[in-house]
Amino acid sequence: MNLFAEFVSWRKTLGPSPADI
Repeated sequence: MNLFAEFVSWRKTLGPSPADI
């Protein structure tokens, strides 16, 4: 189980946000 990969895929579903700057 790769939590980082799970987080990355989850973030991609949200799309970019101001917090990513």
